[in-house]
Amino acid sequence: MPVGWAESGKRHIIEDEGVAITDRDTIDFQGAGVAVSDIAGETIINIPGGIAVLPDHDHTGDPSDGGNLPAYSPTGHNHDASYYTEAEVDDLVASVSVSPTGSFLVEGGNVVWESGLTFRVSAARYYINSVLYQSTEQTVTLDAADPADDRIDVIALDTASAVVNISGTAAASPSRPDVDPFSQLHLTFVLIPAGSATPGDVATSVLYQENAGAPTEWIASDSGANVNPDSVSNPRSGTKDIEFTTATNSDWVDLATGTAINLANYESLVLYIRSKAAWPGAKSIRVSFRSSGIVVGNYVSIDDGLYGFDSSVVGSYQQIAIPLSVFAIVPSTTVNSIRFEIRGGGAAIGFYLDDIFLQSGVAPGAVGITLEEADARYVQKSELFRYYTFSPPVEDLEVAAGTYRIYNRTGVDLTIDEVYASVDSAPTGANVIFDVNEDATSIWNVTPANRVTIVAGAFTGAQTAFDNPTWSAGSYLTVDTDQIGSTLPGSNATIMIKCH
Repeated sequence: MPVGWAESGKRHIIEDEGVAITDRDTIDFQGAGVAVSDIAGETIINIPGGIAVLPDHDHTGDPSDGGNLPAYSPTGHNHDASYYTEAEVDDLVASVSVSPTGSFLVEGGNVVWESGLTFRVSAARYYINSVLYQSTEQTVTLDAADPADDRIDVIALDTASAVVNISGTAAASPSRPDVDPFSQLHLTFVLIPAGSATPGDVATSVLYQENAGAPTEWIASDSGANVNPDSVSNPRSGTKDIEFTTATNSDWVDLATGTAINLANYESLVLYIRSKAAWPGAKSIRVSFRSSGIVVGNYVSIDDGLYGFDSSVVGSYQQIAIPLSVFAIVPSTTVNSIRFEIRGGGAAIGFYLDDIFLQSGVAPGAVGITLEEADARYVQKSELFRYYTFSPPVEDLEVAAGTYRIYNRTGVDLTIDEVYASVDSAPTGANVIFDVNEDATSIWNVTPANRVTIVAGAFTGAQTAFDNPTWSAGSYLTVDTDQIGSTLPGSNATIMIKCH
């Protein structure tokens, strides 16, 4: 453990984390490589190892205010936030001389559809071939749709710190175009239907825009004088915004709807912030979804260095797009309100919120090569399999429609190869029959006789013939129990779906 010295008259007191150690005539420093020497009247004890010195770093959430913590240890550690800021991570990386390798997104770079074929991309920090780049918030407009065939485009960042569109080739079955791995980083892909002026499957649901309330927006309420959801100062669009003035810890604004919604139908929460001045390091906005006032899922914080936000940028709005997956809300759970709450100590802050909405149809893309590249370079697609498992929520089987959903979040369409079912106790008197649905439509909607079946007295059943084997990107699967054994129903079922 760290040992500190404290002066006491002409003697020294040795302390362990601030607690004095029993006074002894002899001190025995042990360990590999420990060296003691007498130099110029001073006793020098050299203990090798230790932990890196973090320059200009005091762990208060504001690395710019000076201070030098001699060692990264609990001693002197006064971290006001529940996470490390962007600057702190940079210090940690620098302190241990880590050189990141590869191409990946650090933060920001969230893609939001605006209108027509125009998208807005948040400010970002990212690596391409182990080199760090930064980009500002930008818009990109995709090429006009092909009149006859669909097309898939990719939105990416490049080594010039620019957002770029990589236009795909229109075809009856279009493929996603490749990025140049030496100069570009994939962010997302967009389907452009034939002859369409807008992307396919993209939609938004407005939470706040003009403080109009129901039925066009959610209803705003607030904590008091420091928050005004009906402000006319500096709106991003229209005439209204939500203004926080000298806001302190626990000031909040709520947006509520009379009809609960399922967030599984959306990909992102989008909002725009205009800062009045740089925030103290400890300040953040904490966002939470709620059901009848009770927090559902995780809290998510908006702070400097998160989602591309920089509070020192004043006079203009910054786009914040938060993937809904980070809230970790169970897909079957509904919500009816959202709260934006100030957290942290230090000086009060001021800012504006505007144009808050949920968006679907623009899913973040995985960093790396496409399936087409993988097929060509490494292995045939038929050899790449994924497995998804369902289990009915009761021990003894009951005829019931499935409610548990598994979403295809891979960003590409999958093909179902096999549905395999098993039970711990075999049904008797009649067969057990399970049905698999994609977005509430059976994959055996034409030939229901092909539904996966466990015959009476057996423990397993499988099916490889499907009327619709395609599991589309973004859609979900459920499993219904359509029939059970008439004498013994069968118990503890598991349904495994094999895809590629």
